[in-house]
Amino acid sequence: MRENLTHKEAFEYYFLLGVDDPTERTLKKVAQKYNKSIATIKHWSQTFNWKERVANRELAISKRVSQKNDLKVEAIKEKNLKILSATKVKFIENLKNGMVSPERVADLERIIKLELLLLGEATERIENLDFEKAQAKIDEILGLTNT
Repeated sequence: MRENLTHKEAFEYYFLLGVDDPTERTLKKVAQKYNKSIATIKHWSQTFNWKERVANRELAISKRVSQKNDLKVEAIKEKNLKILSATKVKFIENLKNGMVSPERVADLERIIKLELLLLGEATERIENLDFEKAQAKIDEILGLTNT
């Protein structure tokens, strides 16, 4: 059987039924809308791979939404980075001119950490222990070694 315009319209109706709530997407509703038996609609669904088409379409939509959201997040990060950069420049200028007390230098650290965080960089440094040393320490704590 070749897919005709009625089959395509029925699929589109079926797809749209589940946009807000996938449980609303039923063959029975399609059958009622097109005045066909459930068996006929089930045959169309199987013949024209409705379930697979729905899954593929939802995946494509999800990817487009994710890409749009990624662009929005990037724009927000870029704007915030510009603000932080300008703040950092002004802070350093005020520091050089003696307008900032030494106690306020911690504010510069916060600005720099925010900038690094937005850039996806580490804001803290954690030393990595040698695995063997770490295991020996664990064994010592658990009393598994003769120390």
